[in-house]
Amino acid sequence: MSMRACPSCSALSDTDKAFCPECGAGYARSSSKPAGRTSGLGIASMVLGILWLFWLGSLLAVIFGHISLSQIQKDSSISGRGMAIAGVALGWIGIAVLLIGLVAG
Repeated sequence: MSMRACPSCSALSDTDKAFCPECGAGYARSSSKPAGRTSGLGIASMVLGILWLFWLGSLLAVIFGHISLSQIQKDSSISGRGMAIAGVALGWIGIAVLLIGLVAG
């Protein structure tokens, strides 16, 4: 059994306790996630969505973004969900602009 000291009264207690049994002070819990890795496809999706690259970038942004979102959903240690969503959204906007341009012109 692992023990830890209370930051307020220095009494020892089990590590699974949320509060000190002696003084009632709360143990500090780390709210930050351990450092993980950022999805490279999420980054690529966002960059390609921003650049558009003659609308080929928009298509790749949508593809890479959806693959990245799938990987992030399967593995919680991978971050970059916001970048992947931004890439997908910008990619679809680029494709829509291309289609409107083809129909209108």
